[in-house]
Amino acid sequence: MRRSLALLAVIIALQLGLAGWLLADHRRGAAEARLAPDLTVVTPSHWRPATLGRQITVMTYNLQEGFSRDDRFDLERQAAAIEAEHPDVVVVQEVSRGWLVAAGADEVLWLSQRLGMQAVFGANSDDGLWGNAILSRAPLQDAAREQYTTTQNLKRSVVAARVDTAAGPLWLFGTHLDNPVGATDVRLSQTRELIRFWNNRSPALVLGDLNADPGDPVFGLFTSAGLVDLDRQLPPGASTSSDQRLIDHILATPNLTLQSIRVPDTWASDHRPLVARVSLP
Repeated sequence: MRRSLALLAVIIALQLGLAGWLLADHRRGAAEARLAPDLTVVTPSHWRPATLGRQITVMTYNLQEGFSRDDRFDLERQAAAIEAEHPDVVVVQEVSRGWLVAAGADEVLWLSQRLGMQAVFGANSDDGLWGNAILSRAPLQDAAREQYTTTQNLKRSVVAARVDTAAGPLWLFGTHLDNPVGATDVRLSQTRELIRFWNNRSPALVLGDLNADPGDPVFGLFTSAGLVDLDRQLPPGASTSSDQRLIDHILATPNLTLQSIRVPDTWASDHRPLVARVSLP
């Protein structure tokens, strides 16, 4: 027992030391604008804002706080998986800004600096340390966040931002719906709140871990609202989660045209990323 407690103390000390190093190192080279206690924009020091064309590559990726499918903490491996796809925009879920269970690291700050992308973070949790983020090569504007009013597990939210492209503005919405299998009613309630928050802004993309398989009732709500699930173009049997389910999705307003969509074969997280190439009207 004493040995276990001593080992736990050493692990916590190492985590705190790592967190301090990460924060000190990256805060020296990144600008952070806190729009609200639960909404933050991070700009890396070496960032060169890009001008996006009429076609852009987007990705959604659940990072599981930096842990792989075999529970190894390796945020660098996840960053490399993102970098390999050369996305213009990435929406990530389950990112931490200091949870001890995630080595105490500010993962949003680290990813922004590592990938050279501006980031907007919207907290799910009331402590502001766990949630969703949008990373972009182009400036993120009009950032906003809304926490859902219902939950069965951890609290959830949606984060939004706008980017300018050669074809005009594009709205981005990143979310992570509740995960218990029996929480269908909760996910339906969260989806209704997400649709109200989207408020028919167009053109727009909704990206995230919806914890819903194709055919789930939430897609009836999305379809009725006028959003198209681009995952329908994936080959039969495609999956993104370690339990062989297709629960990560990219939805679009009808005026966006899908050029390609794929699931890269990497298990740097317990989810695989979903990557799409879309054309703006």
